[in-house]
Amino acid sequence: MNISSMKTVLNYAHLSKNAVHMIGEAGIGKTEIVKAYAEEMGFHCEVLQLTVMDTGDLIGMPVIEKDETGANVTTWAKPIWVQRINQANAAGKNVVIFLDELGRASIDIRQAALQMVLEGKIQEHDLGSLDGLPSLMVVADNPSDSYDTEDFDGALEDRFITLNVEADIDGFLKYARKAGIAPVITDYLAENGEKLVFKPDDTAEKGSTPRAWESLSRILKVVPENDELLYTLITSKVGKTVGASFHRFMTTYDNTVTVKDIMKLLGKAKMGTEDEQKAARELLKETTQKIESISASELAEKMLTEHGKTPKKVPMTAILAYISSLHIEIAAGILKSWKIGEHKDLYLSFAEAQGKSRWYGHELLAGVEN
Repeated sequence: MNISSMKTVLNYAHLSKNAVHMIGEAGIGKTEIVKAYAEEMGFHCEVLQLTVMDTGDLIGMPVIEKDETGANVTTWAKPIWVQRINQANAAGKNVVIFLDELGRASIDIRQAALQMVLEGKIQEHDLGSLDGLPSLMVVADNPSDSYDTEDFDGALEDRFITLNVEADIDGFLKYARKAGIAPVITDYLAENGEKLVFKPDDTAEKGSTPRAWESLSRILKVVPENDELLYTLITSKVGKTVGASFHRFMTTYDNTVTVKDIMKLLGKAKMGTEDEQKAARELLKETTQKIESISASELAEKMLTEHGKTPKKVPMTAILAYISSLHIEIAAGILKSWKIGEHKDLYLSFAEAQGKSRWYGHELLAGVEN
């Protein structure tokens, strides 16, 4: 399953009172997708990094108290992370409890996690609920055949919705736009999607992951392009095979078509009449017909982003001229994604305009409808 679909699964799991077990390679964004789900839902997200916790961190420390008869009894102090859950519930927030790398945790930690899943408690402390829905439990693990991790036994696995997840380029590019990842990285991956997650044949060589690309983006923002250390830093994050390919891409990056290039080509072109609209489309064709599908989609998203910031500099007519200048299959794919996604209103505007003018082409919209 693509990891970008996990937010929908998490919502179904929460409503059905199920726990979720995500299994996927390190660095593909398991933690980020859970945090993003919690943020979008307005939930509190409690992340427990189990491999760096000891038993006391997870279950609390034993303390001696007096019972109602005055006798000494041993109980357990409430862990601070449980206190945060209680505070979130008191503030009217549901909770996601994210147990990271449970399979690599100690046996004592795994046994405590079993109680959390089976009973919704840790020792005698309740793990929260709101409006009849308990806190959502999410466990993330790496595949046991590639990492030093323990498989769940059947008694625990039956309690989960268990899914094998993998990174997908469309989901990453969407995340990257919001996260401000360097455009040179998103443009490279738009053309080389298979390099988002790359495992070299030589196990001694480092590969690439979404987490590595995001980390590399932070490096690129502070290291000058002419710094002799840049190549070494790139390969240190994404490995020699991918790093060499990406470095070559960077050296020719000025040849990549950008929003600025499209607007420069259009210049002060008018698009008020049907003939003017056709002329604008033809003006762009020589440049845009060479763009690959995913790169074309990414450029359309960037134009929409710029339109949202400064609609006068990047008007919607320019975006529509750009889309209509693409190969019909690519243009139809972009419009189809608009129709079923977050840009549905833009698609409807496009379809409405097509009804008034033939410059968009009936074949294009027919391809979308089919």
